[in-house]
Amino acid sequence: MPDVSLLPGICSVLKVSGNELLGTEGSIVENDSLKMEREIREAMFAEPLVLQFGMELIPCFAEGVPTNYVNKQRKKLAAATGMLMPILRLRDQYGLGPMDYEILSYDKVLFKGTAESVDEQTFHMLVDKTVEVCYENYDTILNKQLVKIMVDNLKALCPGAADGLVPERISYLELLKVLRKKVKEDHNIRDLIHILEELEGSL
Repeated sequence: MPDVSLLPGICSVLKVSGNELLGTEGSIVENDSLKMEREIREAMFAEPLVLQFGMELIPCFAEGVPTNYVNKQRKKLAAATGMLMPILRLRDQYGLGPMDYEILSYDKVLFKGTAESVDEQTFHMLVDKTVEVCYENYDTILNKQLVKIMVDNLKALCPGAADGLVPERISYLELLKVLRKKVKEDHNIRDLIHILEELEGSL
């Protein structure tokens, strides 16, 4: 799995296109630009959690992102509820007012707001609001990728708890449906071991 920056050189040495090297069925760009092709592929799909903001808010993100505050809040949410917040995509948006922001999930706007200032506390406020929105809408944000990460984590921490069960006997989609229902009921899926045991018992 070479770093993407090495791929043009590898293609040149092997005298093959990026598509041949990667085994893709068809190019989506005219000039074999691997960087542009990757950007287009990433833009094709709606993402589970996006925070987009007006241009005057850019400085608070430039200052806030290196503080690791997002991961600290992600850890806090996981410890309290078992919910794994997906990667948060940050995006400046010319179409918004200079101090406005939106929180989206799969291109659906879940919350709109306006910041009052531009400083580190503004960044904290925006992240906290995003975590709150994630918590409130987790049944729709949760997806198979997040479920797989949770199961893999459980297998690593508690060997035997899910081995031979997920995905062998219970698919990620089936588990996703169960977890979504559980989230709707009490917003807590920390006890994944017993959730899986109940599922296994019903097989």
